[in-house]
Amino acid sequence: MKMKLNLKQLRILAILALILAFVPAMAACGPSGNDSASESAESADAAETDSAEDGTVEKTSVLIGTSGSPAPYNWVNEDGSLDGYEPAVIAELGNLLPQYAFEFEITDFGSIFTGIDTGRYQMGSNNLSRTPEREERYFFADENHIYNTLVVAFKKGREDIQSAADLSGKSTVTGSDGVAFQLFLESYNEAHKDAPINITYSDQDWLATFRNIDNGTQDFGVWERAVLQSYEDEFGIDLDFIALDSEDTYGLLNLESYFAFPKTEAGEQLRNDISGAVKTLKDSGKLVELSEEYFGFNMFE
Repeated sequence: MKMKLNLKQLRILAILALILAFVPAMAACGPSGNDSASESAESADAAETDSAEDGTVEKTSVLIGTSGSPAPYNWVNEDGSLDGYEPAVIAELGNLLPQYAFEFEITDFGSIFTGIDTGRYQMGSNNLSRTPEREERYFFADENHIYNTLVVAFKKGREDIQSAADLSGKSTVTGSDGVAFQLFLESYNEAHKDAPINITYSDQDWLATFRNIDNGTQDFGVWERAVLQSYEDEFGIDLDFIALDSEDTYGLLNLESYFAFPKTEAGEQLRNDISGAVKTLKDSGKLVELSEEYFGFNMFE
């Protein structure tokens, strides 16, 4: 028996049909959409993990000012590359501090500090002594990476220089750019005003100074033991020398050398990081190993 439906009933049935058709579609879409969102979140998490675990580190560039001399602390090879004890120490620091990318720029000694002042250099490396005047303007590493043995060198056979006290009235030559020897000589004269050293300021190179001492036109020179040994080995100049002990040098010259940094927030952070890494190199014996390699002796003994 056929049922005859009026217009109102037909409309109700049409609406029900639409509803019944829409429900399965919603059911089908629901899980698929959730899976897609979940997969996207997992992909993002994986990307973050890969970025953290792929070993890449964003590096901060550190330009280091150095004069590139004297050997064996620093020297420039024929191809223009920098070599020596301090570059070797910096290379080891780079291994311990992968967040930094260290690069050298060779300049004259006085421009190292000028470059730090102007912000060109983030670090200075040139066998640098700490002085009260320098510490007013720059940060220095808490740990020294060099311990200098200072010697007074003079012509072979001279017997009138047996101690630091014998330097009074003698003649020598030094630069005027604030190197350690100049500071030592000037400090000595401050402490011996009644009988000072006769200082001539000149830009003559050290080889000329060695030769002047050897031929007797200059009484003496003051160098690190390592520098004296390097020049004697390279040029065959044989000089006598006496070592300056702590009583002679402390108060006149700080024998430890440090890396220098600008007095800025970034400079302080770099100083702290370098200080910790230098201590690690000391404690591990690496600095002793490098000093024996480049100087032929353990400078920290």
